[in-house]
Amino acid sequence: MLPIDRVGIESLEVHGAGRDMALVKHELEWQLTRPLHTAADLGVVSELVTGLTSAEMQSLIESDATDLHKYGFQKPLY
Repeated sequence: MLPIDRVGIESLEVHGAGRDMALVKHELEWQLTRPLHTAADLGVVSELVTGLTSAEMQSLIESDATDLHKYGFQKPLY
């Protein structure tokens, strides 16, 4: 995993199965901008950012896999 500067993250987007979500940071607060405009829960966004910035690869199963379904990488539900 590439190192990610948590402080430098200014926006996040999640796409899947027609349910897109976008968050934008304005100073110290986060705003949900898609699917609607509203204040985002700081605790939830913080958990999401922590998960993304602290993720580590645990093992390499196959370096040039073609059948990703067997690893759970089928089309996401959301």
